[in-house]
Amino acid sequence: MHGLLDSSDSFIIAGPEAGLAYRLADACHDVWCPNHRGNRYSRNHLTLNHEEDPAYWNFSYDEHGTRDLPAIVDYVLNNTAATSINYLGHSQGTTDFFILNSVRPDYNRKFNLAICLAPVAWLYHLFSPLLRLLAKYEREIGATLRAVGVYELLGRNQPIPDKLLELFCQYIPEVLCGSTFFLVTGVNPSNIRRDILRGIVGHYPSASSVKNLLHFAQAVNVNSFRRFDYESEGANMAVYGTTSPPEYNVTNVIVRVALLRGEGDFLVSMQDVDTLYSQLPNVIDYYVMPEKDWSHFDFVWGKRIPDQLLPKVFEYLDLYAA
Repeated sequence: MHGLLDSSDSFIIAGPEAGLAYRLADACHDVWCPNHRGNRYSRNHLTLNHEEDPAYWNFSYDEHGTRDLPAIVDYVLNNTAATSINYLGHSQGTTDFFILNSVRPDYNRKFNLAICLAPVAWLYHLFSPLLRLLAKYEREIGATLRAVGVYELLGRNQPIPDKLLELFCQYIPEVLCGSTFFLVTGVNPSNIRRDILRGIVGHYPSASSVKNLLHFAQAVNVNSFRRFDYESEGANMAVYGTTSPPEYNVTNVIVRVALLRGEGDFLVSMQDVDTLYSQLPNVIDYYVMPEKDWSHFDFVWGKRIPDQLLPKVFEYLDLYAA
């Protein structure tokens, strides 16, 4: 499962040599690449219209984990002969996994193994200066966007902006193109091929809800991994039956988990992954990528995926084959 503002494109955009979906399929794995609710590929709804109904966008990673991911898992199992799946998540794709198995522990038996790239649960020690600044004004930003009727962020279905973004990296230096992402997520744009950057800008970002972004901002402001805070005791009581949002109990996650992080990642800090590691009961490996400048998106777009990431992924899959 892909990360925040991303799509299934992330697992194929690096091409046959480095795209994780390609390489897993080449190794005879049955690969399923789902999409988060609200991104460019996942917008249908039985009753709501994403262009007209604000209620469509009333979701955050809580719903991704408690409602959408279990539906995806059940769909895969019902359409294959498998009794459990191997799960590979990047960024928010790991958040969804931790939430599902924390809140609905009966789903643990449906996972054989989870490989978590740049795992996101606690975010209190996030380094990115820009995201820390935005998180500081989370309430004000949320109130302003609601007041002007904005519920979707960074949608990519408008043809003119899409075309302009695709052309953006073609005519400017690589370092400027890469800085769009790396000011927020990591340190070294040269870790990604220029031809990949052009494709990335054509596919990323891929939209999410304002509420989802606000939920992440809340996680930066409080040192806990918990459900969305409606910021009033009455509203929280109506939704949760408690005056504050409940925490996700990750000690319920008994699936085998591999945690992989990079030291150049501005979003996923050592302190926050250490907190997660200390509470997960079945971590088979906590691996720090050897290159000091390995950043958040190097896990899905990086030049070094074939040599440094894929061997670890296949090691886990071979060692814990279902």
